[in-house]
Formats: sequence, structure tokens, C-alpha cells
Amino acid sequence: MNNKYADLVERLRRYSRWANVGNPSYSVAMREAVDVIESLSAELEKKENGGWIKCSERMPEEHDSCLAKWYGTNRWTDEMWKKQSDDVLVTMEFEDGTRKTEKMKTHDGKWFYDIYVVKFNVVAWQPLPEPYKESEEDAE
Repeated sequence: MNNKYADLVERLRRYSRWANVGNPSYSVAMREAVDVIESLSAELEKKENGGWIKCSERMPEEHDSCLAKWYGTNRWTDEMWKKQSDDVLVTMEFEDGTRKTEKMKTHDGKWFYDIYVVKFNVVAWQPLPEPYKESEEDAE
């Protein structure tokens, strides 16, 4: 969540717990309002910087890879990884300062790129957009 609003959301959540003592229905309404503020601040964070997230702020979430089941067995090798992220868009910066946008993922917290010919640094990333879905209007 956008750091600008994190303190506000936390204060409002504390107030809603306190309000529950005197008026439970007021507390429910306040919690719902805080949820909306939290959701809107997340949307605002996506729109700031065109949706790009600095790697220094956070990395993509990872989940178990299909190889994780072999960790700790005799099948495990150093080339395998336990965790990986979904594909995301990244902004890569090369040694000469040029930047390029590519699709990549992380393996065990490190960026994985098929081509390791040149040195690069990933400076920012963003989730891939959802695939296009035809609306009912388009289908007519």
C-alpha cells in the first residue's frame, strides 16, 4: 500500500476497534470505509509512476515452483529453484545506461533472464495486464 496512506489506514482501523465498544454498527461502517480507502490507495499507487514499482521498494510475490518438490532429495541440483514469481514487466538498465522493457520473473528472489550475455540491473517492475476479454457489446 502507498506509504502516504498507510498511517491513516492504521489509525482508522484502531478507531474502528475502539468504536466497536460503544456502537457496533458504527464500527462495521467504519471498517468498510477503511477497506475502501485502502483499496483506493492501492489503485492510486498503481497509477503513480505508470504502475511501475521500484525493486528497492518491493519485489514480486513468489510461490512454490514445480521443482520445489525435489528440494532436499538426491534429484535436487544447484540449477533448480524453490520459489518463483509470475511473469512481470521489468525495466532493465544496461551498463551503458540504456533501458529496455522485457517480460521476466524471479527465481528464489533473483531476476531470471534467459540471456545472460550482457550485464543489467532491473530497476522497476509491474504486473502484466489482464488479457483482453471481449465484452458483450463487442460480441454483437
